[in-house]
Amino acid sequence: MKFSLFAHIERYDDSVSHKQLLDELTEFTLMAEAGGMETIWIGEHHAMEYTVAPNPFINLAYLAAKTTKIRLGTGNVIAPFWHPIRLAGEAALCDLTSNGRLDLGIARGAYEASLQYSKEREQFGQAIGQFQAIGFKLADMATEVRAAELLTFQAAYRKNKNLPLSKEGAFAKYYASEVAVKCGNEAVQIMGAYGYTKEYPAEKFLRDAKLMTIGEGTSEIQKIVISREILK
Repeated sequence: MKFSLFAHIERYDDSVSHKQLLDELTEFTLMAEAGGMETIWIGEHHAMEYTVAPNPFINLAYLAAKTTKIRLGTGNVIAPFWHPIRLAGEAALCDLTSNGRLDLGIARGAYEASLQYSKEREQFGQAIGQFQAIGFKLADMATEVRAAELLTFQAAYRKNKNLPLSKEGAFAKYYASEVAVKCGNEAVQIMGAYGYTKEYPAEKFLRDAKLMTIGEGTSEIQKIVISREILK
C-alpha cells in the first residue's frame, strides 16, 4: 500500500519567521521521503504574505532540489491567477527541475488514485485491475491523460515560439477539461461505493473536474474557436 501527504504553509503567528516555516516544510518532506511515502502534495500558499497570485511550483521546485525520489504534487491551481498557457509552461519547467517527479492536475490525480486502488482492492481472489473491464478503463484513462498533456505542451511550445495558438490552445483546454471529467467519473466507478465517500479522493476529483469545463471558457466556447479555425 502507498501513502501520500498534503503539506500547506500557513503563518498564524508573527513571531514565527517565514524561514522557519520553510525549514519545517522541508524537514517534513524529507521525513515523508525517508518513511517511504509516495507523494507530497503542496497547496497554494495564501497565508505567506509574499504574493496575491499563489504559486505552488515555487515550493515544489525548491523541494525537488532537496529530495531524490518522492513524487511532488499539486492537485489544483487557482484559475483566476493563471493563464492556461503560462500554467503549462510553469508545470513543464517544474517537471524538468524535479526530474520528472511532478504530479499535476485532476485527470492525472484521478487516474493515479484509480490505478493504485485497482492494484490493492481484491475480488474473487485477485486484484480488480486484473479484470478486463477495469483494465480497459485504466488503459483509456492513461491514454487520454497522456494525450491531454501532449496537447497542453504543444500549446505551450507555440506560445514560447510566438506562433499562432488559438486553435492549439482551444484543443488543449477543451480536451484536457473533458478528460478530467471522464477520469473523475471513472475513478468513482472503479472505487464503487467508496468513490462516494470523502475517505477516498474520487468524489473530489469528479466535483473539481466539472468546473474545468466551465471556467476560463466553456467547452462549447472552445469548440466554437476550433470550428472557426478549421473552417478558415
